[in-house]
Amino acid sequence: MRCFRFSWSAAIYAFVFLFGNIPQAVAQSTGSLSVFSLNVHGLEHDGGISWERRAERFAIWVRDNQVVPDIIGLQEIWGWLWTPPVRSCGGLGLGVGAGDYDQLDVFLKALRDTIGVTYRIAYMTGKVDHTTNTPFPCHIYHAQAVLYNPARLVNVMPAQTGMAHDDAVPVLIVNPHLRNSLPLCNRGTHLMPLESLIDGPPQTDKCGRQTPSGPAWAVFAHEKRHIAASFVRLAFRADPSKSIDVFNVHPNANNEQADLGAIRALINQFTRPSSVMSRYYAPIMVADRNDLEIDEALSPFKIVLNPSTDLSAIAIADIDKVPAQYKAHMVQGMIMPVPELAGVSCKGSLDQLVSDHCGVFVRFDLDEPNAGAFRKVFVEGPLSVYIDEDFTLSAVPSGGGPQFKYLWQPGGFTTASVQLRGAASNKTETWTVQMTDLSSGTTMTADHSVVTTRKRPPACNSSNCCECNPHDLDQCEKPIPARGNCQ
Repeated sequence: MRCFRFSWSAAIYAFVFLFGNIPQAVAQSTGSLSVFSLNVHGLEHDGGISWERRAERFAIWVRDNQVVPDIIGLQEIWGWLWTPPVRSCGGLGLGVGAGDYDQLDVFLKALRDTIGVTYRIAYMTGKVDHTTNTPFPCHIYHAQAVLYNPARLVNVMPAQTGMAHDDAVPVLIVNPHLRNSLPLCNRGTHLMPLESLIDGPPQTDKCGRQTPSGPAWAVFAHEKRHIAASFVRLAFRADPSKSIDVFNVHPNANNEQADLGAIRALINQFTRPSSVMSRYYAPIMVADRNDLEIDEALSPFKIVLNPSTDLSAIAIADIDKVPAQYKAHMVQGMIMPVPELAGVSCKGSLDQLVSDHCGVFVRFDLDEPNAGAFRKVFVEGPLSVYIDEDFTLSAVPSGGGPQFKYLWQPGGFTTASVQLRGAASNKTETWTVQMTDLSSGTTMTADHSVVTTRKRPPACNSSNCCECNPHDLDQCEKPIPARGNCQ
């Protein structure tokens, strides 16, 4: 597969062309950001309550508690359901089915009718899940999704499509990949104009039409090959240069440790210092964590709200480990249903039941008075290079600015990035950058060591592409695995 290269700086404004039909918004300040996380439990009839009614109750809860989430992260969303007439899927009844996006269609209409907000769909991606091994299984498109309020936010994912929504997934994928959302093909409910509410450039759907692609980064893991985590980058509509990174995490129950490597790979890709000068807050995570201890297993994230009797959680990355413009903290937290009704599975009473999990709502705001203070300098660059290989080191501030002064040693360079070359012999070299915030006069320093290794292997060409040089994967039309036969 061709590797994807994105320019986040160029993509910041791509939404103007790709994510049209966004309603006009009253100018609002940045700063406050509200997030809701919910495992919706698919199309099951929990406690005899239909999935349609459960979606309506979610909107009613939002209205009654006077919260309007900027971001809604959903786990166990079902893109579609096909049930043979001879089989019942869980509590769904015989022969029950649902079309593409029907569950989100009902959610969006309920929210629009109840609180007056028409949310957009950043993505809904996953894969087909066969719930049984019998001759008559239930076929489900099992997915994760992120919705957002377009009066407050925009989607700044690059204007590229990725892997098809249901491309075959190997037994274990630990490499993040850009993946399209489910095509909008066979609808059932037809409640909302989804053609104009799903983000992304067009893809050809399974019916042969052009529909939005809703790209998101994703990882799949464990032998069930389910979607373990996904990622989208949003930004404040009032200032699209201020971005918000959102991770949606759901490890497989009883196999959390097996999924951990894939989830960490996705987190590591998007918490590196590179290209984060515009990140407003540290990255945010919505999750059904199952038995995964996020604080211990998924550094740099720390949970801000997790009901003691449930698995739903919202977390934010440690600002001392991930660069961002401002430090944030939780100023409001709520649990759905109310805590005194929450049992082990957080269902509450039947007249309030929304899911078999709690919903979790958090509002973040600036950690004043020093939310934007210059806190730390990070260095982005390789840890190892080939002898005589050119490479770049970049100093990335957390907070402070907008103007900085730089001093690199050795060399005395005074720019944010420096172009360097691997040593002529195998050894470790360490560079130190001194970075001064011109507004406050505060100075921070950071070190970065680079190890030079053996001589660079032969470059890729059409016949040996990437079997000798994994550094050149981005040059390959059809990468082939290393065979260990390169000198």
